[in-house]
Parts: sequence; C-alpha cells; structure tokens
Amino acid sequence: MLYNGRFDKPKVVLYCQVGKAVDMLDFSLNQAINNAGLSEKDYDIVMLCWRTSPEVYDYLRNKNLKYVDMTYDADRDFLWNLYKGWNLGYEVGFKYAPYVCPIATDHAFYKNWLKNLMKYAKPNRIVNCKLI
Repeated sequence: MLYNGRFDKPKVVLYCQVGKAVDMLDFSLNQAINNAGLSEKDYDIVMLCWRTSPEVYDYLRNKNLKYVDMTYDADRDFLWNLYKGWNLGYEVGFKYAPYVCPIATDHAFYKNWLKNLMKYAKPNRIVNCKLI
C-alpha cells in the first residue's frame, strides 16, 4: 500500500530503502533533491520501509513523502531482505514511470546527477539481456 499521496506521471521514480537512520536519510534525500538538476515535476520519490523506526515514519509523514511498508522476513538474512526491497522498488516505480532509479541513505549526489542519468537513458542506449 502506498502512503502519503499518489504519483503525478513523473518521468522517473526514485526509490530508497529506509530503516532507522533519520540523519542519513535527511542528508541523502536533500542531496538527491537539491542536486537533481530536474524540475520536481519530472521525478518522484518513494521510500521502502522495513524495520523502520517511529522517528523515520514521523520524518516521512512530516515531509509528506510517499512510502510503502515491506515485511521483513526474519527467517532470512539481511541481504535477502535488502534484495527483496530492491525488487519491490522497481515493482512500485514501474507502475508510475518509464524509468526507475534506486538511491540509498548513504549516498551523496553531485550537481545534475539525475539530469545526466536521464540524458543518457535513451531506449537505444539500454541493453536488454536474455537469460539462457
């Protein structure tokens, strides 16, 4: 279930998995937004919450950020759940936009990072691989 709003036909959906690190989330998210180089109408952001603290939920609600709760599978290890989150991010993002980009709470972003990614993300530059 998507909380805090709906998407308005963005060109790209960014997704980020969040847990307990509010300060890291705030830093990374501000870096991503302030250095995107695109209008905020061109992209949207959704957070994937698993093992998320009440402080992070408060932050998401206060910033009116979209988020999806993901069940943490305690019978599996951390990496299994991390990969599950990556897959869920693409699943959610592709419902709303033709491009999806994962980001993380430990990332810092350079000026025009998203503008440059979108500049080179043309259909003739994407390689589709078939599994044998």
